[in-house]
Amino acid sequence: MGIPVVALCGSMRFRDEFDRLTTELTLAGNVVLAPVMIDASTVLDEETRARLGRVHLAKVAMADEALVVNVGGYLGESTRREIEHAHAHGVAVRYLEPPLIEPGEAVVEPGEAVVEPGEAVVEPGEALAESRVETQ
Repeated sequence: MGIPVVALCGSMRFRDEFDRLTTELTLAGNVVLAPVMIDASTVLDEETRARLGRVHLAKVAMADEALVVNVGGYLGESTRREIEHAHAHGVAVRYLEPPLIEPGEAVVEPGEAVVEPGEAVVEPGEALAESRVETQ
């Protein structure tokens, strides 16, 4: 078995959490694929935005697992697309926190996991690749 590959998904408003998880997951022995963090003051044209979106979805499709960085349960439209893309490619999905669809209402799809408060996202040596959903 190779090194597990984890794609981080979620809103760029949680940049600090992306940085923390990238470090934590990498130190635990995973390859981490994350969206490009571009300074908020940088103006991108539509073509560049679309290209970055396609590249990130390709990262999600090649991962063993997608970890949704959803601080406070927040799931925006683009994050929902990332989750749908992961499902379409048989990639396992985990959430940092229970996702909210209405204030106070958490919903997790069958077979998806939520990291418990205080729980390490990945234990050293844990094989994320084993949680990959196989498609035929």
